[in-house]
Amino acid sequence: MDKLEKLLSCHSQLLGYQKIPDELLFSQQIVKLIIPTDEIASRASVRTNCWVCSEEITNHREVHQNHQVLCRSCAGYSYYEATQDLSVILDRF
Repeated sequence: MDKLEKLLSCHSQLLGYQKIPDELLFSQQIVKLIIPTDEIASRASVRTNCWVCSEEITNHREVHQNHQVLCRSCAGYSYYEATQDLSVILDRF
């Protein structure tokens, strides 16, 4: 794929995302962080992708297991947990 084809493909994708309703693109849930935020935002500008889910992993947060690069969630080490406790949100204000 040459540069023009790549640019047109990215532009088409951008236009498509602008037309898809947010409810179809995103989901939301209340979560509680289980590790400090300074550990989440560690070293900038390093990027890779999870072998399982293809999520982009930044800042050296990848986990190496069985010769594979995984995100923390796929490796079983998520930095958050789902909760129904609304005080998690209220504590921020």
